[in-house]
Amino acid sequence: GPTISFFPEIGEGKPFATPSGKIEIFCKELYEKAIPGIPGVPGYVPAEEGAEDPARETYPLQLIAFHSKRRCHSIHEQNQWLDEIEPPRLWIHPRDAAERNIHTGDAVEAFNARGCCRLPAWVTERIAPGVTAMAEGAWYTPDADGVDTRGSINVLTLSHRATPLGNANPQHTNLVQVRLAAEPERR
Repeated sequence: GPTISFFPEIGEGKPFATPSGKIEIFCKELYEKAIPGIPGVPGYVPAEEGAEDPARETYPLQLIAFHSKRRCHSIHEQNQWLDEIEPPRLWIHPRDAAERNIHTGDAVEAFNARGCCRLPAWVTERIAPGVTAMAEGAWYTPDADGVDTRGSINVLTLSHRATPLGNANPQHTNLVQVRLAAEPERR
């Protein structure tokens, strides 16, 4: 039968597409770029607004964004019929929800010093304790008080700092607190 190679040749007899053709742990290119938080050798780098950030005392939950099946980034956000496929909601673990007396369907507010989003809660074990999530791509839809009502994660994101290597929106390193939504006049 045919021979199966787990290390296919990638030009000039080199099995890997690296300068040496070997597995390389040290990356001279990254080292020479001297990007803060991106060392030339793999290792742990604490994230801003991550697990070790002192801001966790005030905002104890990590908020991450995920790609929704109802839109591509923000495309199709205006099509409200797609809310039937996947309504805007905040994912929260049962332990975190219980600590806040939150149940699936309750109106909750995810907030930090940058802003506030109000949307229904989805209590699920499909997310880790200490982590919350909402779909990325929602359009900013503020109420009269400026509270977003569609789950625009940009309201809660440290937008003046891009990710260190990709220069992307840092939607996966946001710290928030979550509470039951208050009536507008009591906020």
